[in-house]
Amino acid sequence: MLGNSNSYVRSAGAKALSWMGATASEMIPELIPLLDDDAADVRQYVAEALGQIGQESISSLVVVLKSGSSDRARIAALSALAGMGAEAAKTREVIAPLVSLTTPTDLRCAAIDALAQFRLPAGELFPLLENVISVDEEKTWEACFAALLLTSDRAVSLVPWMATQLQQAPDPQKIRVLALTQKLGPKVGSLAPEIVQTRSTTSNPVVAQGAQETLEFIGQAAFMPILLELAPLSIADIPSDCWQLQSLRSMGHLVIPDLLQAMQSQFNSVIWVALDVMAARGINDPIAVQRMKELTLNESADLRAKSLNSLVKLQIPGSQLTPIVQRLMNDPQLAVQAEAIQSIPFLGDSAGRLEPQILAGLDSDKQEIRLASFQAAAYLPSTPDNLVPRLVENISESTEEELAIRLKTLHQLGAKAAAALPILLTLPEPQQPDLAGQWIACISTLAPDHESVRDIATGYLKSPKPYLRLAAFKSLESVTLPLEKKLEFLKSGLLDNELTIRELATDQVAQLGTDAQPLAPTLFERLEVATDQSFAIEALRRIKTTDIETLIQCLTHKDANVRLFASDYLGTLGKAAESALPSLRKASEQDDYEPVRRSASISVRRIVRSN
Repeated sequence: MLGNSNSYVRSAGAKALSWMGATASEMIPELIPLLDDDAADVRQYVAEALGQIGQESISSLVVVLKSGSSDRARIAALSALAGMGAEAAKTREVIAPLVSLTTPTDLRCAAIDALAQFRLPAGELFPLLENVISVDEEKTWEACFAALLLTSDRAVSLVPWMATQLQQAPDPQKIRVLALTQKLGPKVGSLAPEIVQTRSTTSNPVVAQGAQETLEFIGQAAFMPILLELAPLSIADIPSDCWQLQSLRSMGHLVIPDLLQAMQSQFNSVIWVALDVMAARGINDPIAVQRMKELTLNESADLRAKSLNSLVKLQIPGSQLTPIVQRLMNDPQLAVQAEAIQSIPFLGDSAGRLEPQILAGLDSDKQEIRLASFQAAAYLPSTPDNLVPRLVENISESTEEELAIRLKTLHQLGAKAAAALPILLTLPEPQQPDLAGQWIACISTLAPDHESVRDIATGYLKSPKPYLRLAAFKSLESVTLPLEKKLEFLKSGLLDNELTIRELATDQVAQLGTDAQPLAPTLFERLEVATDQSFAIEALRRIKTTDIETLIQCLTHKDANVRLFASDYLGTLGKAAESALPSLRKASEQDDYEPVRRSASISVRRIVRSN
């Protein structure tokens, strides 16, 4: 079989010999020449057979490597030696010269792959690779990379070399070393300082990203070197989006003991970072929570505010949080007071205990406290009798910022603040887009049945200003209108030239369910506009359209998503869609999009079974 002119027969013969293993050793002389066979699969199976024969074929394979054989024969011989694994490790001195920059790439990589399979310690393998491991040639690096990961010590002994590369090598090599470090993980945690330095000093975004990801793979060992980067800074100088914080947040769940220790640090910045990481990762550790409570008494205003903010994010019970908030509402530092007041929405019914302080804050001469108190007032369990009058008192003289917060609070109070409507209706139209939207939303929520409110809301539906139309369409969810009138307005929204308005109107149509079926033709029209397709399809499903004829037409739509929707939806209609069977059968056989064909087939079965 090995001498047959048919390559398939030759490969079959070699494959059979591989099954025989060492018992086929007498066939070595016939196999060796076939390492240079023209057919790649023959060379592959011959190499496999020689590898399975084992020791007795090594000397013949070494001859091939040393002789002037072709590159493909030597590559096949290397494959055979690789198949023997550690059993062929004694050939490494013969293979080593092939790991050279003067050797063709494929042969060089085959030599590296063979050495890798010997599973040598990194200290023995690395000297054999040292001349090529830094070459700017991706295939060679990939081979070296794989070889180092297969070493008996997983290349951990190469940490000094890797550290030097991170400090001195050009960026492409740094990227490679970082990739190797990621694979080795926590075992090479001692590299963390070099990786932190690389991340801090590089201007190459690829190196920066690689270093940051590597630190997260290393985990706990990277925590302290990263933290030391922030320790000398003041809290005010720590950017909330800095890479150090991002990395620490990512590994937070791995370093809880270190975080607890950091909370005892002499550096306020380190404590602040620990609080940030605990809160960001939701680490509700009992010891950490107790320490946060203690830190609300710290001499640093930044830490008092941050510890309260962290307790809020960890969602500790309102009964535990309320005494802390109550105390900090009287803090000497304005920023801490504001943080305390902003925490009130998270207190639940316990917020009622703070009502006197909240109401007193409405009269504060400090705008930050006054605005925070306005917002907090909406979260009181019961609405104080004098709250609404105080919210509208001198409201026309408010700054835009204060007016926005007063309107937001009134909006949250809803019908409880209906008494404020007459004053709100006297306000001039706000010129700032967000403020105008807040005003329309507020009055619509306070009195959805009021004639003036309906007139204002529906009047703005025709405004030339997109932000006013958007606010008006949002108010339609609240304002009481006859269904016919609401559908008329929503149809204009479906056809608006602003995408955000069309999307909002489509969502409101969907919420109406079957009541909105008269708008189905308009929704079908929107399928012709790519930006509107997805939400128009969802609305058609939600209103449960029964327009069989239009759905049948959609089966031949130019857009596959529309065809898929139609083919799927028709199946949900059962017997009512019987007239669609011929078109569905055609789609199941001829549509050029496989999901449509499959969906149409399923729908055919569903409709037939419904009969």
